[in-house]
Amino acid sequence: RRSMGGRAKKSLLFVVYLCVQIASLLLASASQRQPKKYINSVLVLLTEFIKLISSLAAIAGAEGHVTHAVWETLFARPTQLLRVCIPALLYAVQNNIIYASLAHVDAVTFQITYQLKIVASLISARLLMHRGVSNARWLAVTLLTAGVVLVQLSLLADAPVEEAAAETGVPATSDSCSTPPSREQPSSSTDPLPDSSQPSCTKDPLSDYSQPSSSKDPLPDSPRPSCSNDPLPDSSQPPKKQSGRSVALGLTGILIACACSALGGTSVELLLQEGALSLPRRNLQMAFVSVLIGLIKMWSDRHLVREGGLFQGFSKLVWAMVSLDSANGILVSALLKYTSAVLKNFAAPLGIIFNFLISRYVLGSGRKLNKQFIIGATLVLLALGMYSTAA
Repeated sequence: RRSMGGRAKKSLLFVVYLCVQIASLLLASASQRQPKKYINSVLVLLTEFIKLISSLAAIAGAEGHVTHAVWETLFARPTQLLRVCIPALLYAVQNNIIYASLAHVDAVTFQITYQLKIVASLISARLLMHRGVSNARWLAVTLLTAGVVLVQLSLLADAPVEEAAAETGVPATSDSCSTPPSREQPSSSTDPLPDSSQPSCTKDPLSDYSQPSSSKDPLPDSPRPSCSNDPLPDSSQPPKKQSGRSVALGLTGILIACACSALGGTSVELLLQEGALSLPRRNLQMAFVSVLIGLIKMWSDRHLVREGGLFQGFSKLVWAMVSLDSANGILVSALLKYTSAVLKNFAAPLGIIFNFLISRYVLGSGRKLNKQFIIGATLVLLALGMYSTAA
């Protein structure tokens, strides 16, 4: 009975996380159509600040002594705080490598290769956590990877650049960059630490991604590289030769980014599951580090703040997205503590699929349902069923 009750709680947690992520993706897509754009670094900072306040509220409710708990969590145990900085650094490196790699490969190559992060997560859990993996789960993750590739490519093929970027988390750029993204991309922060699995970057989040993510792992979406306003490369045309462009270098960078994503996710999972600190206290640490990173990024965007104000472009829709992104980050922490980083990877493609279906059949977006999408969605659902039932 306990086993069934525990499985039911985990399933409920996954469903709630999935619903919040779908809502975040829909809001991220809608925010692309706003006439006035917000500053991404301000949105990320606010998201992490809300997580910090929520963590303090949870500590107050559970322990009662907030001041003592904050001192003990953030300052009395510096080694624990430094451990939180490790995944933050991994995500920061991942983001910068992704955007550097995009200078050498086209969007389709990036989308296909980057899905190896799903397999990398399983390998990382096997190596760092010594977690046994059955053949059925290896097969499930392989099917998931193939399904995600098909779904992402079907969306890239049929959607306008900005809409595809919002729904799939694909950065709408082909240029390398080294500082966090500019002001027009929604930040779907769906991971505890900034999840770079969904790099956010369009003209001006995730995922997040959405990333999703975007937003798209409870630290802010780590410093996100800013990029130019160039559109995604047209996958229907042969790539143009560019001086200094190396496909091998681009692929190597993407593989390194996959490794960083996997190691970052597993590091967070280890921190949350080891039990050295309670979940609210660990969330407080991650939010604290995230706020510091967010302040640094916002300082680099100070010229944008001077031009249009701190809350430029913050409509009711954007405030709702900030609230959902904050809830998403906290839910990811719980998901990583009670399940695994591998299972969390199933939520992103499911969110993209449901977002597409809602946009088409409820909101009337007019997007076409092609064979590529249907096969990909079927593989994702099949993989989820296999992974959930495998021993």
